[in-house]
Amino acid sequence: MANLLFVWNDPEGNLPIAEQAIPRIKACFDDEWSDWEIAEMHIGTNCRELVDNVADKAHFGPVHGAPIKLFCNVFEGHVAEQIMIGKSERLAEEGELKTVATYYGPSYQITDMTGEMNGMPIHSILLNCHVPVDLNSFTLRYGVLVKKIPGLTDEQNREVARAYIQQAQEAFYEDVEIWDNKVRIDNPLLCDGDGPVYQLRKWYNQFYTNVAELKDELKERKVFKTESAQAV
Repeated sequence: MANLLFVWNDPEGNLPIAEQAIPRIKACFDDEWSDWEIAEMHIGTNCRELVDNVADKAHFGPVHGAPIKLFCNVFEGHVAEQIMIGKSERLAEEGELKTVATYYGPSYQITDMTGEMNGMPIHSILLNCHVPVDLNSFTLRYGVLVKKIPGLTDEQNREVARAYIQQAQEAFYEDVEIWDNKVRIDNPLLCDGDGPVYQLRKWYNQFYTNVAELKDELKERKVFKTESAQAV
């Protein structure tokens, strides 16, 4: 179990919105999956810099050594999704790394990821959730859950899970190193290879706006897709 407590915060005093309840991770209650491995850390920048990662398609190659083949963002209502297919020697070896990372609201993200290790397919779930401390820092909790491989003993599965979790954490900490040294810029100069950062920030801003002032357009489904020959 991740042992996390979720609290609804609404400065206007409104009741929780039923359709914005976080989804149940069924794998948490399934014996076919390993136990959670959870890390907690303090990051010294505004938490919006963390959320920007959803649209940051340009960093996968230079930061993680994982050039992308397909990258897609979908924004709809309170949900922001990042879909990625690429290469990663660390997390997929000779195969493809596929991830679907979904924010349910401004601070709770679940990533469904498939890769490869020692020639065996690996299915994992990543949990990323944060709590702002002030305008220049936040507490981040990061977790990894790995599905057991049929045919292996419990001990063998624990070893595979530990090894893959370590690789996933190392990749994540490469992002942390950047977040912990970023300076907040409200109007960054974007390049052609950057993703839909401004559209993402418009989605994110809805959580800091009075409900009565929200525009209906935020409920509409918006898709931004890029295909690349880099990883072919």
